[in-house]
Amino acid sequence: LMKKIQATDEKSLRKTKLVKFSIMPNVEICIYGGRKVAILSFEEKLGLIIESQKINTTLKGIFEMNWAML
Repeated sequence: LMKKIQATDEKSLRKTKLVKFSIMPNVEICIYGGRKVAILSFEEKLGLIIESQKINTTLKGIFEMNWAML
């Protein structure tokens, strides 16, 4: 499924990088709005929204480091 999504990157004006499922389990982390982070586990039907500029900035930094290494 993700390879099909990745195949539409140019049309959707995005860039997708894939990692092995064993490295990154099926949990989604959304960093947005400068202050918010959402952590979602669809399998467990669990979600959490954190409002913190420091946590948002830290997770953005972690994302940027990992993105550069892929």
